[in-house]
Amino acid sequence: MTLIAGVIFLFISQSLALAGVFSPTQIFFSDFLLAAVTVLMIVAVRFFSGIHYYVTSKRIVWDRDFYRWSKTITLPLTSIVSVYSTRLGNKGYVAFESPAGRYAIIFRRFKDDPERIKEIVMRIKPKMS
Repeated sequence: MTLIAGVIFLFISQSLALAGVFSPTQIFFSDFLLAAVTVLMIVAVRFFSGIHYYVTSKRIVWDRDFYRWSKTITLPLTSIVSVYSTRLGNKGYVAFESPAGRYAIIFRRFKDDPERIKEIVMRIKPKMS
């Protein structure tokens, strides 16, 4: 989507340059801005697409795999105080609260039903105690 918008922007700016509306310096900076925004969008999409969530029988795992910025957070099911879930649009969000009173792990923007994830965790948790 960003690439299509960028090509349209480039076409319009080049057309206006040929018509004499913009100076060559303004065209250079607009092209540079377009390239920078496109690169940032590609990096952002790649960064957020490398996030994986796992609910196992003993723990909850949040894993980000993006070159040097790899990170894994695990939370034992026994340390979960409460679970909150919601849906915004077609994306689900589930937050797992730790005993410290903050959200230890938040599952963001996933396509599964958040209530189903919450039910699975709440069903497994009593078996761990």
